[in-house]
Amino acid sequence: MIAPSRTVLWVDPHIEYQSPSTRHLLHALKRLRVEGWKVSVWCLRSDAPREDVDHVLFPTARWLGPFELLYFATAVNLYGFWRWMLRKPRPATIVHATSGTYFASDLVSVHFLNCVWTRKQFELGFSNLKELVLLWLHLGGAVMERLHWWSGTVKIQLPVSDSVGDELRRRIRRSVPIETLPNSYDETRFNPAIREQRRDIFREQLGFRPDDAVFIFTSLGHYKRKGFWLALGALIRVRA
Repeated sequence: MIAPSRTVLWVDPHIEYQSPSTRHLLHALKRLRVEGWKVSVWCLRSDAPREDVDHVLFPTARWLGPFELLYFATAVNLYGFWRWMLRKPRPATIVHATSGTYFASDLVSVHFLNCVWTRKQFELGFSNLKELVLLWLHLGGAVMERLHWWSGTVKIQLPVSDSVGDELRRRIRRSVPIETLPNSYDETRFNPAIREQRRDIFREQLGFRPDDAVFIFTSLGHYKRKGFWLALGALIRVRA
């Protein structure tokens, strides 16, 4: 059976405004509804309005911590397989999933490659027990990514940057298109005019003179993976 036209399913553990992976989807809800789209989600937690979006919420436990992601990928694929066994209709015309989650998706948003980070982690070494524990998370994530790449349903991969896209091209079937789709941002808060308005005020508040060179690192988590310590080490060498 084929789902009605103009329906989309989003699959991600956290359909939340605090999630950099899905907040842009939530902001798009109003326009999608105006254009006649019916939206549904499969997730663990959601900020989407229940009256406008159909939900399938999977049970979870906070003690899973970061391993909640692997749990969700396992649960959502078992759920999809159960639906297939019961010959239930396709959940939506377009199934959009985050990489390494639901293998029967059409569109895949790729924010991060576990396989690339795992290799880099071995190059950098391990500085504490937590990093050794998280290694198993990333190894599991790398397996889920690989299974997702091999899926015959995926029609397009959507990496958030050209560099992530280049890494993908080295690893997946050439027949699957790859198109960079950057993360969204609020242009009313991030633009050159705002910089000119607030730069001097913020510098004064933070105790910096106009001619001071300031290093600012911005990251919503995963600061080591995003190069904080490498950048700091480079600055130390430059200062020396």
